[in-house]
Amino acid sequence: MARPASSRRARFRGFFSARFISSSATTTSPAPSPTILVNPALVQEVFLDNILNVNLGQAPAGQAALGAGLPNSVPCTTVNKVFSSGMKAVMLRLKVFSWESMMSWSLVAWKACRIPQNMGAELCSDQHSISREVQNSYAILSNERGIAAQDSGAFSWRD
Repeated sequence: MARPASSRRARFRGFFSARFISSSATTTSPAPSPTILVNPALVQEVFLDNILNVNLGQAPAGQAALGAGLPNSVPCTTVNKVFSSGMKAVMLRLKVFSWESMMSWSLVAWKACRIPQNMGAELCSDQHSISREVQNSYAILSNERGIAAQDSGAFSWRD
């Protein structure tokens, strides 16, 4: 049974084997896809992960971005790691946008919430028989654990 093109997997010496990674990334990027509507003008930065540094050409992330129709002004970074290059690209993206995400979350969260925050503890107490004292104790314990984890370096970024 044939699978749709979007669910096919790459195979050894398959379609992408004779192409530069930058043109392969252009093929799989969302900009030229008719099913995923991404306005290239809204893309602020590109992170392209890479595992094997063979047949890359120069600045593969930049080549992929240009091939996907992004303007020259978009900064591009190629992440070259044998293991977890995709994870590292995601981590870099989170570092870049974490400040903005924190600033804008307060504007988004209240729209998604169906009850006011000050009523959450009361509903938890009423519906799940968890007293306010138990909730407060857990909140204190959670904060103490967070501080201990921060002090121990558990939240530090490691390569």
